[in-house]
Order: sequence, then C-alpha cells, then structure tokens
Amino acid sequence: MDEKENQELRAIKFFKKIHQLKRNFQNFRSVKMENKEISKDQFMIMFMLSHKGKMKVSEISDNIGLSISTISGILDNMEEKNMVERVRSKEDRRVVHIELQEEYRHLVESMKKEMERNMGRVMSKMSEEDINTVYRAIDILNEAFMEEGNDASIDQ
Repeated sequence: MDEKENQELRAIKFFKKIHQLKRNFQNFRSVKMENKEISKDQFMIMFMLSHKGKMKVSEISDNIGLSISTISGILDNMEEKNMVERVRSKEDRRVVHIELQEEYRHLVESMKKEMERNMGRVMSKMSEEDINTVYRAIDILNEAFMEEGNDASIDQ
C-alpha cells in the first residue's frame, strides 16, 4: 500500500470515528427538547443567548458559523413560536437585538443541567488519565485545524 492509499484509509477511519462520536452526542438530546420540537440550530441559538444575553443577528451568525440569512430564517421561526424577541436598541434604532424569552431561558438551564448529568455519568466510566487523553487529543486536533486556517474556536 502506498502513502496516498494509507492517508485515504486513515482519513476514512477518522471520519467514521468522528461520525460515531457525533451520533453519540446527538443521543444526549433531552426529552424536553424533543417534546418542544426544537431543532439543533434553534437549540444552539437558545444556548448562546442564554449564555451571552441579547445579541445582534450578525453576532449570532459569527458565533454559530451560519449565514445571516439562514440565522434570520431560524429566528423568524423562533419568533413565531415566542421563543425569542427582536428588540430595537434605544440608542440606535437601526440596531436590533435578539433576546431569549424567559420560559426558554429556564428550559435551556434545565437541559444544560441534564446534559451535564449525562456527561458526568459517561465520564465516570473513564479514568482521570483517559479523560486527560481525550482532552489532549481534542487539543491536538484543534491545533492541526488552526494550522490549516480552519479555526472554529468558541468562547470558553
């Protein structure tokens, strides 16, 4: 097997493992989220607004990595469901902030606690050394992506 074939096989194995990990994370989706019919994109926006407070559409777009038009469409749907509210700035009427409605702020906090409990149960099955190995592997991957100019880092 030549080097090119070896690289292709490693890439396929890598993507399979990432896909499996992604599916495992998706299984953490809360029953509350499913009952509320909240999409993953809506949940990401809700989580961000809960964490950061009111934000402009462009800020949400930059943080999530979706286009402004896509975010606007998602927000239109969320506004129809009374999940968020568009609020004009008192200082500059051209600026519109998105705010998460209080009911959904509580829902996000509840879901976040549930996800933390679930992750705690998973991590309790791992040794401290294994957990540190996972952290290190993630850091190595992020560094490799940054070297390729693909930095998708988020605020911690």
